[in-house]
Amino acid sequence: MNNKEKDILRDFLSIRKLFKENKKVIGGQIRDERKRRGWFGKDLAKKLGISKNLVSLIELGKTTISISVLEGLQQLKFKVHLDY
Repeated sequence: MNNKEKDILRDFLSIRKLFKENKKVIGGQIRDERKRRGWFGKDLAKKLGISKNLVSLIELGKTTISISVLEGLQQLKFKVHLDY
């Protein structure tokens, strides 16, 4: 592994740790945005290609968010902030 790859891996692990430490806050933000848009959990699940149970777990802060879900949220223009 070269230095650039090590830097990318280190950054990824730092971001992942930040998400793990703040998953309840992030989940709450996702829930609030979903409700603001008038969507049910099943609506967001369909748009993200995941189960409504996974949406619930994310919103309750009981699971970490995968990169693919984060990308889906970004495409939906969801704002998730870690500066709480």
